[in-house]
Amino acid sequence: MSNIRISSTDEIEAAKAVNALREKNQPGFRQIVDDAFARYGGVERMIFVLASQLSKEDA
Repeated sequence: MSNIRISSTDEIEAAKAVNALREKNQPGFRQIVDDAFARYGGVERMIFVLASQLSKEDA
């Protein structure tokens, strides 16, 4: 695994994305992902943090 520096922004945005998924808010989730595309390396960090948060929920 490569070194990925996760910022507090990444954590907050991922938490918003998880909440949007829970609430079945597809437009909100899509907007959060679109915003991640606008940040350099944002998509990679978003995927990493989302995977981490969602795996914690499943445990």
